[in-house]
Amino acid sequence: MLETRSATVEAEASRLNEIALPHGTQVLVLFGSQDINGPTVDRLFARYPSVRHVVLEDGGYLPWLQSFDAFRAELCAFFGC
Repeated sequence: MLETRSATVEAEASRLNEIALPHGTQVLVLFGSQDINGPTVDRLFARYPSVRHVVLEDGGYLPWLQSFDAFRAELCAFFGC
């Protein structure tokens, strides 16, 4: 099972090079600190250093449920609620 998961993470991360952001695009990347996709997060942050990166402490795979208030606050800060 762990080998399958590792292969999936590697495949997903390798696709990041195929995605280019047009100049001026605003992007929010939001993860929970306990998210199961941790290795992909580091690659995502490295690939797109100019986008807004937020890691919610104590959040997991479902940060909108596990860290609702912090998640909502970050969305409102990004979108201007």
